Amino acid sequence: MAAATATAQKHAAALSAVPEIAAYGTVLKSSKVIELTESETEYVVTAIKHVFKDAIVLQFDIKNTLPSTVLTDVSVVAAPADSESGEPQLEEDFTVPIPRLDTDVPGTGYVAFKRVDESASVLTTTFTNILKFTSKEIDPSTGEPEESGYEDEYQVEDLDLTGADFISPAYVGNFDTVWEQVAGGDEASETLQLANMKSIAGMQMSPIITSQSSPCFPPSFNHQLRISFPIIKLTPI
Repeated sequence: MAAATATAQKHAAALSAVPEIAAYGTVLKSSKVIELTESETEYVVTAIKHVFKDAIVLQFDIKNTLPSTVLTDVSVVAAPADSESGEPQLEEDFTVPIPRLDTDVPGTGYVAFKRVDESASVLTTTFTNILKFTSKEIDPSTGEPEESGYEDEYQVEDLDLTGADFISPAYVGNFDTVWEQVAGGDEASETLQLANMKSIAGMQMSPIITSQSSPCFPPSFNHQLRISFPIIKLTPI
């Protein structure tokens, strides 16, 4: 818990240092670090998803591993897929590029999106991501990059925005009492298939990890799993 709090504070401080992002207000939730490339590739890229009330900010941490090469004007072109109806859900608001990436010196860039459909409380989409930059060789006689370079791009893995990105784990001491309090609210029933599960305990832990929720008591209780999670509302309640 302490580690999670420290990480959240670190993210909040970094985001508030960017004036355009600070204007969005308080970050409601940040994802874990997601690898978009292999760690042995020429350009190593990871991502973190930040959820705000009216926006989604993608943080890209990038490292150039090529020796004697400098990358300038580094940015990621992230394109969200449209909804099932064909309507756009997000539109790009701004990009914060990385001016320069020296060999093995990581840098951070951002791409921010504002909601198009303000009625949706939860957004799900997939971003395709292309790393764009200008590559310059280092002049061995001066140790400085050459004035001229060439523009290049590098395809990285897609990034999914899912319902779990809008769920915040919460502990509920007495599940039955809370369940009775919300009686009469919206309810849905669905049958899911959990494949490749070797034990009941593993089967019960799978939805907890996937939804990033909290069990209300040890999952081994009578083969029944009760979890709770408040959904981060993007629209006013």
